[in-house]
Amino acid sequence: MITKKKLLKITLNILLVILFLNGCSSKEDAVNWLFFSTLTSETGAELEELVQENEIDINKENIDLQFYSPIYERLIGEIAAHHGDIIFVEEQLLTPATFDAEGLQPLDEAIEEGMEVSDKFKLIDPKSGEENIYGLPIEKDSFMLKLLGMDINEPIVAIVPIYSEKSDSSIKALAELSKTDIDY
Repeated sequence: MITKKKLLKITLNILLVILFLNGCSSKEDAVNWLFFSTLTSETGAELEELVQENEIDINKENIDLQFYSPIYERLIGEIAAHHGDIIFVEEQLLTPATFDAEGLQPLDEAIEEGMEVSDKFKLIDPKSGEENIYGLPIEKDSFMLKLLGMDINEPIVAIVPIYSEKSDSSIKALAELSKTDIDY
């Protein structure tokens, strides 16, 4: 026989689990942007404001920005754990383990007309045999960096992992953020 005290404990535990799961699901719905660079979380507030104020094609309420030092081991750990829908890295962190056509989404759709992309950001798709762009350089004169008033020391490259469930919106956001022909 279940006592009132035991029933109350069970009910409270169920409510706690439901609250926990609701908290987790809202985080899972967010588009995760991981930064492995000298950009700081202070810049994150400015970047969120930039995204909210401008016509960037993503759900602005669901952006989760995370900033890390440009440490290779941490990057590998986040990729192995399947974290991040867009990953911004300093160019020096791109190695065969982090920059591989089988593990990344092609970013050809994010390239604005006339934009030149270095061959070092292109790879051969093993399935189709076609050359695609897998790394999108965020140039010093990009929309994102100019509006933030930032000058970067190391080139930043954006990649979209193959495991991202939000790759379409991630690629559209990158197309907007990497533009250089916008009047300020």
